[in-house]
Parts: sequence; C-alpha cells; structure tokens
Amino acid sequence: MTISSYFIATITALLLPLSMMAETLVPADSRVKEISIDRSAHELTVSMTVDLSDMKIKSDRELSLIPVIHSGDNSVSLPRIIVAGHNRYIQNERKRPLLPGETLTKPGKTVVYSASVPFQPWMEKATVSVAEDLCGCGLDLISSSRRDIALLDFTPRTFTPSFLYMRPTAEVVKTRNIKGSAYIDFRVNRTDINPDYRRNPEELKKITASIDSIKGDSDITIKTLTIRGFASPEGSLANNERLAKGRTEALASYVNNLYHFPAGVMKTSWVAEDWDGLEAWIKNNEIENRDEILAIVADTSLNPDKREWRLKSRFPQQYRYLLENVYPGLRHSDYAVDYTIRTFTDPAQIREIAFTAPQKLSLEEFYVAGEKMTPGTPEFNRLWDAALSVYPSSEVANLNAANAAMASGNLDRAAALLAKAGDTPEAIYARGNLAAMRGDYTAARQLLVKAQQQGLTQASDAITQLDEYTDWLNRNGKL
Repeated sequence: MTISSYFIATITALLLPLSMMAETLVPADSRVKEISIDRSAHELTVSMTVDLSDMKIKSDRELSLIPVIHSGDNSVSLPRIIVAGHNRYIQNERKRPLLPGETLTKPGKTVVYSASVPFQPWMEKATVSVAEDLCGCGLDLISSSRRDIALLDFTPRTFTPSFLYMRPTAEVVKTRNIKGSAYIDFRVNRTDINPDYRRNPEELKKITASIDSIKGDSDITIKTLTIRGFASPEGSLANNERLAKGRTEALASYVNNLYHFPAGVMKTSWVAEDWDGLEAWIKNNEIENRDEILAIVADTSLNPDKREWRLKSRFPQQYRYLLENVYPGLRHSDYAVDYTIRTFTDPAQIREIAFTAPQKLSLEEFYVAGEKMTPGTPEFNRLWDAALSVYPSSEVANLNAANAAMASGNLDRAAALLAKAGDTPEAIYARGNLAAMRGDYTAARQLLVKAQQQGLTQASDAITQLDEYTDWLNRNGKL
C-alpha cells in the first residue's frame, strides 16, 4: 500500500528524574585536567584537578584562580586557589588567614580542588569558568582572563516520540453493499408470493429492512439491488429451472412494487439446483457414507437428474434425511444492495458523522478529521476507535489507533493494535516508539534502525534522540 502523507504528533512520553551530573566541556584552561560537577537536592559541588607545573610567578607576586558559576545576570564565586611566589607564600602563611575553602599553593604544584555551594534554580543551565585575578582588584567575568571549563545542564531529559498517522489511499467512489439471504416459502410447485405464508413476513423483512436502512438517507445512492434465487435439487431439472426463475422474478417484482426503483436498478439471476450448497453442507457435517455421497454430489460429469437418481437409489436413508433437513435451506434468495456514499471534506462534519454514523466514512475521511484534532485527547481516541469499528482488519486503521493509544498513555492497547498493523516501515517505527516508552531501549533502537533502513526518514531523528537519552541515563547511573 502506498501512503501519500502523514500528520505527525509529538507527545512528551518519557521523563528523566533529577540528574546528578552535568555535561562537561573539554576545559579551555589547560591547567584543569579533570573536572566533575555533581548536584544533590540542595547543593552543587565542583571538583577538579589543577596542574600548576608550568606556572611561573615572581617571588613577591600571587595569582588567584577563582571558579565561578554564572548564567545571564546571575553568578556565584567559589573559594579561590591562591598561587603565590616564594616570598608571597611565606607572607600569606604568616599574616593572611585563608577564608573557608580557599587553597594556598606554590607554582609547580598540583591542586585537588573541591567546593560546594547551595543549588539555585538558575544553575540548572549555567557555565563554570575559572577567572584569574593577578592584581587583587577583584573579579570581572567579562575580562579575557575568564576561561570556561564546563557547561551545566540539569534540565530533565526526555524521549519525545513523534507519532506518524498514516494517510490512507482515498476512495474515488465510496461503494458499499449489504448482503443477505432470505428463505421465502412458496406453495408446492407455485411461483407466486404470499407475503403472509408461513415464515414469509420475517424473511421478507430481512430484505426490506436492508433497503430501508439506507434508502431514505440523502448521503446514499442505491445503484443496484440484485436478487439471485436458488432451488433445491429434488425433482426434475426442467421444473426446478422454471421454479427458480419464476420465484426469483416474483420476489424481484414484489420488492420493486414496494420501492419503485428506477429502471436498471433491479437485477436478477437464478440457479435451478443448488448443488454447490449441498456439497458445502456435506463437507462440513457428519453423515453416514459421507465420502460416497460427496463423490456423487460433486460429480459434474453427470447431469443433475442422474446425480439425484443415483443419490436417491444408492443411499435412500441419507437422501430422505437431506431432503427433510438440508434441502429447505437450499431454497433461498440471496440479495445484495450496492450503493455509493457521497464524499465528505469538512473536518467538523466528518467528526460528527464519525460519532453518529461511522459506516458512511472512508478511512481517509477519518484521517482528514484527525488532522484537526489533538492527539492524546479522549475525542481523538474515539475517532480512531470509530474507524476501527468500520475497518477492523485495516492495517492503517490499527496503526493510527495504536498511535492514538500511545499518545494517551495506553501502552497495552497500543501493543494489541500494533500486532494487527502489518510490517510497513511506519508500523515498525511505531513498535520502536512503544518499546522506548516501555523502557526497552535496546529493542526500541533495533526497531527504529530497521524502519530507517527501510527508508523511513523520521526514524533517523528518533534514533538520534534515543541515543542521546540513553547516553544521559547511562552517565547519570539511571540505566
């Protein structure tokens, strides 16, 4: 099946709990060899190793390395690392008390640093930098001395599936039919209909009820009403031919007199003796000498009268059983009402019809209504449930209903529907989304890759997103 387009609905389906680690950059400051940033419920901790082996400072000078967390107009400074020349180091040791968390060291050393600050909401997405203060005149974050060493991103990670609702092929003409069988009782060897005779009121009602269900509907045009009459095999073929033809025409005339169809609507045909029906019954039921009887019934090299004589003469007991219990069901009139339904284009009108008379809609018309609705809502789910009620075996209907179920969080229903959605790339993609939403990321990726390999471009974005999501989970110890 070729599908011309989709409409795509995106629903945030998977949400990562509070992260405990940050994304890190390759430090722009080559002295920072290792860095990790951890967050607890109320605190942010910056840890790093600072290599000062190549640093040179005059004996009476010092340089402060100041870690800073900043975002927009917000910033907070962490305790300093004070790197002092020989004389300045001694002076600081004797005369300058260190503030809490500050580190005093000499050039050529390696400093293992760790400092914590209270976590504030603006830190959720921020930058960690190291600024240098050589003159002791304070920190200017805009100065060229600032070097970024890490990016913080504690926003919850999500996997956000895009659901592809497939557009079915449009029907140029919506042709439908109603079929059934009626068992009209005729007097012996007669072809005229008595509407009140035996079961005739209820059997004739089958036909008229089928016609009445659509005839008064302005959206529907009846194209043909076909009646095909069958007689049972007992008696001569010539007489059965006469009875089948006459009774079929009598029934057609009766119906046409009720409805006065235009010329050409009524069509009739007949089968003088329903040997096919008899053969089908014998195949599906137990009867003594069934195989021998079936061989006679199915022997088309014999004319019908010889078949009947052979059956009656060789198996008289079984013949009487068939005559009394099976032959009445072979005297039937099959009818079919073929009709067309007008096309609907207005989404609001289609939505109303979907909830009142869904059998009037093509599957493509359900799609047209769905484009203007919000996935995940009860009304949207009702739309695709209505489509399934009319097209229960349609792979596209099952796929779209499965997507609707996923969008509303009903994953068990989605799984059941996807089992009937076929193996198109779109169905495989949907199964990948379902696996991801259920937490089976390995299966999800395999399915999405398969859909991608079969040419579904949307699968590429899903794979990228899933890889980023599972990588984040791994690094945060959640997977």
